[in-house]
Amino acid sequence: MKLKKQLGVAWIADFRDLWFSLPIEMVYRNQRNRSYALDLRKKIVETADEVVSVNNDIRRYLGRGEIIMNGADIDSSKYWQNAPNHQKDILKIGILGTANHLCPIEPLFRAVKLLLARNPSLKSRLSIIHIGHYDHKILAGILEAGLNDIVTMKGYLPKNEAIRSLAAVDLLYLGVDKFGDYNILPGRIFDYLISGKLILGVLPNDSEAAALLKEYGNSAIFSKENIEEISVYLAGLLCSGDKKNKTERLDTLDLGKYSSLATAQKYAALLDRLLK
Repeated sequence: MKLKKQLGVAWIADFRDLWFSLPIEMVYRNQRNRSYALDLRKKIVETADEVVSVNNDIRRYLGRGEIIMNGADIDSSKYWQNAPNHQKDILKIGILGTANHLCPIEPLFRAVKLLLARNPSLKSRLSIIHIGHYDHKILAGILEAGLNDIVTMKGYLPKNEAIRSLAAVDLLYLGVDKFGDYNILPGRIFDYLISGKLILGVLPNDSEAAALLKEYGNSAIFSKENIEEISVYLAGLLCSGDKKNKTERLDTLDLGKYSSLATAQKYAALLDRLLK
């Protein structure tokens, strides 16, 4: 705002998140801080030449703007394609990115716990690997669910190394929570969409994340309350014997619309309009 006022340059205010990932009303308990933040948001929205949001919920929260989603580096698709083989009777589930209250993985653990309570013999045929930062409370949840011998939490790895480590999984898990009337759109979803792999989404059905998975097609979507249904779904993958055939070939997908190049092209068009 200061640069715009001092130099007269055009200013784009880009919101990849609502505020600190959540609406201002949910971030600050102190009324003074909340009022200050709401006033700042109002000034930003009114002063910026253009406001950009990563999804429609953020645009709705701000009251104006254009939607430009994130994208994935298409070059990283080669790491998904070069997947090493593993035992066909084992279901390997991969999770990429930070795991916390925004993107929880506890629903998966609860579903697996229920699955194994009904059929303990399936434990030797399950493997879960998470790569990324995580809330350390999750470790207690793993122990509580009795899954410490099938869950591996590798922590943060550089993006391409992380993808290589997950290339052999059969199923990618994406958990996204809802906050009030607003949904978030994690950037990792675009890495999932260029993987060509089967995706299990545990997220709000009315979210843009769910819409992207439906468009992608090679996915199953559940709400976080439907632990029973998730458990049955996983049991089906383990018992059907055709989980490998559920993975589409990357060359049949239109990867371009999920790419960072598509994001850049939309930004270029916005800049062209703004600077004319």
